[in-house]
This record gives sequence, C-alpha cells and structure tokens, in this order.
Amino acid sequence: MDLSELLLSKFDRCKLVIQINEDHDLFEEVMKISLTSQSPQNWRGTWVLNHATSKKDDRINPHIDAILDLLEKAEDGHQRELIKLVASGNYDEDQEGRIFDVSINIWEKVAKISSTRYKAIHLALDIAIKYPDLLTDLKYLAADHYLESLSPAVRKSVSKRLKLVLGDS
Repeated sequence: MDLSELLLSKFDRCKLVIQINEDHDLFEEVMKISLTSQSPQNWRGTWVLNHATSKKDDRINPHIDAILDLLEKAEDGHQRELIKLVASGNYDEDQEGRIFDVSINIWEKVAKISSTRYKAIHLALDIAIKYPDLLTDLKYLAADHYLESLSPAVRKSVSKRLKLVLGDS
C-alpha cells in the first residue's frame, strides 16, 4: 500500500509517527503529500506531521515558503493543520512577516471554522508580541464583528488572549 492510500485508510498514527521520525525520506514524502491539493490525504498528512514534529523542528524549515504559498488557498481543516505546522518551524524575519499577514487574513475571514481562525490569531499574536509597535495597530482584531461567528468556547479563549496581549479598550 502506498502512502497516499495509507492516509486514506484507518491507520496506526503512533506507528506512522515513529516511522516518520526514523526515516527522513518518509518525512519528505508525507510533506510532499501535505503540500498537494489531494484531499483528504493532504490534511491527514499534515495532521500526522504535526504529531511527528516538535517546536522549532528544523525539518520543517525547507518547506516554510511552500507551506505559506499554499496556506491561504487550503481548505479550513487543512489550513488549521498547516498553521500548526508553520508554528513548529524556525522561520526568518521575512517569512515571519508573511506568516503574520496570512494569519491576520485568515482571522479576518469570519466564515471560516472557529478552530482555524483560533490557530491563526494565536500565531499572529505570538509574532506581534515580538514587535510591540504592532500591538496598537491590532486592537481592531478584538472587534465584536470578528468574535461573533466563533463558537462560545473559542470566543472566550480568543477574547481572553486578545485582552491579555492587546490590553483592554
């Protein structure tokens, strides 16, 4: 069974994660599938990679630009997993700017699923914290318009984080 077929089947995630961590070529093969438009394999591949990677995982770095090229075009669930994957990488300042812009664009699309928007705003705020001058320009992100479409639990969590990072106003 090839990898694409495996990702369509019921598979042992833990076993696949171990294999990915032991075999760089398999990691690259899963990453390649993750960066395609082949659904649902792309989402499932990205989901598995998120379980196989850790914070600041250098294996992600060569793929950051390709992930960013795909990020805004991906479907919501795949987008969420790609955001999580990007957050695990080491990115340079230019990539960080792109990540921030894409994350804000995703957050502003109120029709997207709550979990995707949640991951996007958290990543954008993580980046904004490094640049305090940005924070005053981002207060509009806490407007009711952006929060109304979120599920209650996500709304509460995001509101709390926005207040913590941006302050009350």
